[in-house]
Amino acid sequence: MGQQNYSFVEDLNPTRDFWNIKIRVIKKWCQSWRLDLIAIDERGQKIKMFVKDILIPQFLEKLQEDGVYIIRRCGVGEQADKYPVLPLKKKINFYRCTEVEPTCGFQGHPYGFQFKKFEEIDMELSQSALTVDVIGNVVWCGDLDIFKGKSGKDTKRLHLDLQDLYGKVLRCTLWADYAVQVSNYISNHKGEESVIAILQHAKIKYWSNSISVQNDMYGTRVFLDDEIEEMNTFHRSLILMQNGNGNSQSHLTIQTNYPVRNEFITNGVRKIVEEIRELPMWTENIDLNTDIPKVECVVLAYIRLLEEEHSWFYVAHRTCKKKVKTKVEFLKIADNITENCRMHRLIACGVISACAKRHPSFQNSGSNLGSKMRLVSLHL
Repeated sequence: MGQQNYSFVEDLNPTRDFWNIKIRVIKKWCQSWRLDLIAIDERGQKIKMFVKDILIPQFLEKLQEDGVYIIRRCGVGEQADKYPVLPLKKKINFYRCTEVEPTCGFQGHPYGFQFKKFEEIDMELSQSALTVDVIGNVVWCGDLDIFKGKSGKDTKRLHLDLQDLYGKVLRCTLWADYAVQVSNYISNHKGEESVIAILQHAKIKYWSNSISVQNDMYGTRVFLDDEIEEMNTFHRSLILMQNGNGNSQSHLTIQTNYPVRNEFITNGVRKIVEEIRELPMWTENIDLNTDIPKVECVVLAYIRLLEEEHSWFYVAHRTCKKKVKTKVEFLKIADNITENCRMHRLIACGVISACAKRHPSFQNSGSNLGSKMRLVSLHL
């Protein structure tokens, strides 16, 4: 504890009940069950701060990004997030008695950037570093893609290329609100001016023998042409290089794109039901020397009737995917089953509870079978 009566991040440990610390908030995000913040002290050390759901109303408005605060009577605990942003294994916890006092006069770096050179970002670094900070000139930006994710909700994605002062290009992929933030900025940006971007706490992605960076779900922060010392320095150096080489900034344009809609609705070959009926039958085993072409098309139609009687499906075991007997089928052959028979392949809908006990891998699938039906009629 120094003369200022507060500690630094490196001093914190769980052996004391309460601590006082002066920090600057550099990232904040709130979910329904927790409030998370990333803070930095005047020595440049970052730490995660955590507020549990019951205390969110008490601290949500008191703590803002880029604000400087003295936190009194806070605790220190273990940082055990499944997907951590910082390597530090401890975090600051807020209690009901914790006090937040706004202050000024922060003496350290406001953000604590630790930029990586583009040539240093490789597969080895992706395995050792949780996140990285990068800075560069936006030399290309794709369209804002909107498509349905696994949850059925709209997913937003944006690809862009950053170039450093040495001409090295790094591919970046932004998702969700980060993609919208950059898309909106570039859409309203004057094309003749360079766009300098900083991605703080970005994740390294290695896929298909190529390296890129993308945002963390919540912990990344994106800066675009902000009044930051590192950005101003980069911009001045870029102008000097462009003037010396006679290069000019490429024009950046962006638009909203719906790739799934474009692929299947706009760009797909449309056919009506009658045209599909007239097409020759195609199978994977067809003789390639024949003149029967393989046709891919899109049909827009309304479902007018569903037939349930003649099922094209069969009941399968969840693990091995092999066919199992229905309740009626099982009872018909129950007397002929031997002791060595694999019961979990013959039972369905939870007929014999003892079978599930003997074979823990078997799960009662009856409640999840639902009605499997086949489409027999379409009407445009």
